Amino acid sequence: MSDIKTAFFPQELIDYLHSTGTDIVVEGTELLRCCGAESDHVLGCYKRAMLHPAEVDWTSKQALRWFTRRFMDLHDGAWWCRWRGHRVAKMPTDLWMYQQILHDMKPELIVETGTWEGGSALYLADICQTMGRGKVVTIDLAPKATPQHPRIMYFEGASSTDPRIVADIAAGAAEFATMVILDSDHSYAHVTAELNAYGPLVSPGQYLIVEDTDMFDTMMAVEHWLPQHPEYIVDETREIFGLTKNPGSYLRKVA
Repeated sequence: MSDIKTAFFPQELIDYLHSTGTDIVVEGTELLRCCGAESDHVLGCYKRAMLHPAEVDWTSKQALRWFTRRFMDLHDGAWWCRWRGHRVAKMPTDLWMYQQILHDMKPELIVETGTWEGGSALYLADICQTMGRGKVVTIDLAPKATPQHPRIMYFEGASSTDPRIVADIAAGAAEFATMVILDSDHSYAHVTAELNAYGPLVSPGQYLIVEDTDMFDTMMAVEHWLPQHPEYIVDETREIFGLTKNPGSYLRKVA
């Protein structure tokens, strides 16, 4: 494997792919393959396929994933949703699904990593306000904005994986029906650390949502972590709109 590929993909991930015989990602009974090569070559092919989709024999689901990435990149993000004037870097279809989940599951505590400009936290808090229940805890090392709302609590100045932050969140989560949305650093190592830290905090029946699994490192972190945690299942009914930034990562805790 070249130095460039090694820089893109952590050795732990490469070892995992080799040990499981996985080319890139399993979708039902299908594998995404550029040319049927071994996993180290396919890792590089995946990046190329995102830029040159005509080279890949896409299934309909893979085509939707590619379109979602291109849609998000449109005009360098200038289209991004706004909620009450605050930018939200999410697909409109995912925002709609979030309000459905909040209505269906009625979480009392929503933990969000990655505040950014606070638009998604404000959106979630407003839905909670409408329902008359729930509060949002959002964490960011250096948020760009922190819109105020009586149902939002901000944790600033520390990583979402800081043991002190995790301990504080865990203490509160133990008392409430808790769901978690992971949307901070999307590197493989960080997403894995967040899954290990926050996965245990989710209440049975509630959701652990990993944002941006249309990105390779994030997607593979979920693919690697999920088989070790049978208490979680992928709820594909939350992807019914087709366009989603979170393919395969609406995870519902069943036990």
